[in-house]
Amino acid sequence: MASRKKLALTRVKELSPALCDKECNVKVIVLESNAKDEANASNNATLLVGDESGCVSLVLPKSAAVHVRPGDILQLVATQVVLKSSRIYLWGGKVERVGEFLLLFKESANMSTVTWVKDPKNPDLLVRNLGLWSVRARYMAKKQILTLSMVLFGADSWQEPWQETEARQLSSRRRGRI
Repeated sequence: MASRKKLALTRVKELSPALCDKECNVKVIVLESNAKDEANASNNATLLVGDESGCVSLVLPKSAAVHVRPGDILQLVATQVVLKSSRIYLWGGKVERVGEFLLLFKESANMSTVTWVKDPKNPDLLVRNLGLWSVRARYMAKKQILTLSMVLFGADSWQEPWQETEARQLSSRRRGRI
């Protein structure tokens, strides 16, 4: 009885432009698929696949993708990491269905939405563009802290900063009229 060779699997979070010239093996669960979308005239279908570290877009021929359903667990052998329009995708390779519905996944960290830019210190290296994301992340963290303090200390409502300014302007106008 021949035993299967244990493949070295790459986590979705570890995908980067440095892997673009290499083939990797990934075990993922299918989250979404546009294979049966009739408006898509392309010969390729895009599937959103993920594991416990994040998710990424997988491009397959439509003829193969129509047999894949959301919830299927796929093992991708010798799939290529492709950088297109400064974003990462998985492309092709050998696709094998190894199960369904029994794999943890993290949908919030989509590696295909990360934009890669040249590092200012080393132009030969690509790094994640964190420009707008870091500002939004800081704002959301402050908002979560304020929301938590409202719950703990019994504040009735919290207003966004621009709503608070509008409320002050409105109350000062009312005082001026009286």
